[in-house]
Amino acid sequence: MDWVLIGLLAILLVIFTLRAGTRSAVAVSLTFPVLAFALGALPSTAFVAAAIGKPASPLVPLIIAAILFVALFILVSRVLGSGFSGSALPLAALLTGLATAVVAVVFLNQILGSNAIWHFGPQIRAIFGPAYELFWILGSYAVLAFARR
Repeated sequence: MDWVLIGLLAILLVIFTLRAGTRSAVAVSLTFPVLAFALGALPSTAFVAAAIGKPASPLVPLIIAAILFVALFILVSRVLGSGFSGSALPLAALLTGLATAVVAVVFLNQILGSNAIWHFGPQIRAIFGPAYELFWILGSYAVLAFARR
């Protein structure tokens, strides 16, 4: 089931990149590391930690992550500017969409961890887990840089 969801995510990201251009896919790829940092910092952040407290439901951290992702995506998109907007060529869209899907899987594997609602299976956690995540991220960002030129 995990592979089907990852494949669907990759297809959606390729279509998204074909339509919106590589800028949006790069923005998604850059949003995930910032989101991981922000979620790690939330429990010790002044005022926010007390407001969030201990979540009553396992759904609450996922909702917080989704809201933060949208806000950070908007900010990262603004930082990137519109210098390279527009639709992408098919090969660039394919490479960028697949690289963005890999970045998403690596960071979702970290962010979701062992959430009670949904988490990746042991095979995905082994392939995209701590032992190989640096290689996946560096390789994905190299593909993004190549596809953007």
